Amino acid sequence: MSSHEIFMNVYANDRRAARLREAQAHRQSQASRRPILLTAAWSKASRFLYQSVWSIFAYRKSGASYHTS
Repeated sequence: MSSHEIFMNVYANDRRAARLREAQAHRQSQASRRPILLTAAWSKASRFLYQSVWSIFAYRKSGASYHTS
């Protein structure tokens, strides 16, 4: 192996390690940010679901049918 090849191997390994470190750091920052986004989205979605289910039940109770001609 020439010194150039050794250098290229070391450089490639170093780049790979740097990419792995970046990916890990990115994943950690994503993980720390995700719960906030998830809870916000979940509260919105659950509120919407609750309202829609509630309105359907109220609609059914009022005796109106879905197929009003």
